[in-house]
Amino acid sequence: MGTATDAIRYDRSALIDELKAVGAQIKGPMVKCPFHDDNTPSGSIYQGKDKVWRFKCHAASCSFCGDIYDIRAKATGQSVADVLKISRPLTRELHRPAEPRVYGDVEQIESQLPGRIESRFFYTNPETGRHDLVVLRIVEGGKKSFRQLHAVGNGYVMGSPPKPWPLYNRTRLMKAGFVVVVEGEKCVHALQPIGVVATTSPAGAGKAEFADWTPLAGKLVYLWPDNDITGINHMKQVAGLIERLEPAPEIYFIEPSDLDLAEKADAVDWLSKFNGSSKMLKQGALVKVFDRAKPVGASRDVQSLIEDTISGRRIAVEWPWRVVSRLTKALLPGTVTLLCGDPGSTKSFFLLEALAYWYEQGIKIAVFELEEDRGYHLYRTLAQRQEKGDLFNPDWVKDNPEFSRKAFFEHREFLNGFGRCIYQAPDKQIDLEFLAGWVEDRAKDGCRIIAVDPVTAAASVERPWVADSQFMMAAKAAIRQHDTSLILVTHPRKGRKTAIGLDELAGGAAYQRFSQTVMWLERFKKLKTVIIAGEPRFTSQINRCLRLIKTRNGQGHGLRLGFIFHGESLRFAEQGVIVEDD
Repeated sequence: MGTATDAIRYDRSALIDELKAVGAQIKGPMVKCPFHDDNTPSGSIYQGKDKVWRFKCHAASCSFCGDIYDIRAKATGQSVADVLKISRPLTRELHRPAEPRVYGDVEQIESQLPGRIESRFFYTNPETGRHDLVVLRIVEGGKKSFRQLHAVGNGYVMGSPPKPWPLYNRTRLMKAGFVVVVEGEKCVHALQPIGVVATTSPAGAGKAEFADWTPLAGKLVYLWPDNDITGINHMKQVAGLIERLEPAPEIYFIEPSDLDLAEKADAVDWLSKFNGSSKMLKQGALVKVFDRAKPVGASRDVQSLIEDTISGRRIAVEWPWRVVSRLTKALLPGTVTLLCGDPGSTKSFFLLEALAYWYEQGIKIAVFELEEDRGYHLYRTLAQRQEKGDLFNPDWVKDNPEFSRKAFFEHREFLNGFGRCIYQAPDKQIDLEFLAGWVEDRAKDGCRIIAVDPVTAAASVERPWVADSQFMMAAKAAIRQHDTSLILVTHPRKGRKTAIGLDELAGGAAYQRFSQTVMWLERFKKLKTVIIAGEPRFTSQINRCLRLIKTRNGQGHGLRLGFIFHGESLRFAEQGVIVEDD
């Protein structure tokens, strides 16, 4: 193998380009394997001791591992030797996959695939009669996977067709005025015997944007999601895509919770409850399902917010401080809060006190501490709970061993539970890409409050403003999908002198733009006398001020809240809204 052929194996970007070209989805450190139905990303990219970049799939049903040439060989059905024969000198051309092998018919491709072909789904073009796309359901070792083929010239190649992808069952769609959108070809076929025309988009949930939905224009459409958050969000994405068609379809959403189904169950599972029943009985049951479906339109989002608020599903988690909660409404589902402050302003104590409060309320939380380890922060928590700041003073602890031990044993159970909510940075510095994945994982785990302290400690990159934007977009998508709230502790920008405001935050503009709430904790070296709002107003001495710089969901924008941070307890006492300085 020549030098030029060798060199591309050491190029990480070339490997990534090749993976994307054969259908892999890459999000941060996670890769959805292109060689099997990888709903949960199971692949990773790594550099071996020989400095060659490789892709590894950790799924037991796949276990593919190889470099750029192995990937190209797998995707085209050739041997590595054949791939190397057509390799050209090292240029950007090498980043493109080799031309795929063309097979005369689907059966030839099937003979090259491992496992048993359980089902074949043909996406037939009603105008040409050709199969634009063929999906094969394969069973191997008791596990299922899917492979896609598409027509090219007089034959077929492995892989997805060019985007936009076709919908399934288009011939019947053309004549139908009433259509049900489901997830998966199997559901389409299950509804067909009882006279319901259904369709689905290729590749499952999360790929709706790649499909051509124009055949649904002007039709009556019912969206039937699988009974899990992924399926529901998939159909919400479909709704957003088809509502813009011309003429606009009339859209209804079938709530899986109304169907008494197990988690992840779909239309096939619902119909199985009527096995042995007549076609008429099944149709009657379906009519009831359709009657309960909720209309979808531009106004539905507002209606959902109202109904979720009335029912208590949409509620802002309360802070330990009443006025902060009332004026910010910061912790509504799907929101981001920034907590900024100069070094030494005790913002980490502020966050720890809040996290411990939420934990005691039975709210599921998680915090990633990028500075200091878990023991350090638990030690601070112990001092706060005991309301004894001296516990954080080694000299005092040494002189007061009995008190210190008693305090520990009194709060040990709490520390064990709370400690499981604290994640600490590994030995090497992590980046925002890693943090985005961590936020998504915690959101999937059902955490209602997720915090990163401080986000500004993430590893710097060449173009930080790009990394900041990508992190915020990924984090916001995760917390919106799972109805959680994200708190990011940050610092003022470098070079700032005394000004306080959105433009003084560290990091790219994405932080201030994509956050609903921004709070700035200000420390006074000496007690400051202020007038606090109330009936009547009263004078208070404070040593902390929480400035509400942005409160998109609350009424506190621009207000200042007075606090006393007690050094003896390491806790905050809220005084109220500052109306004037004395």
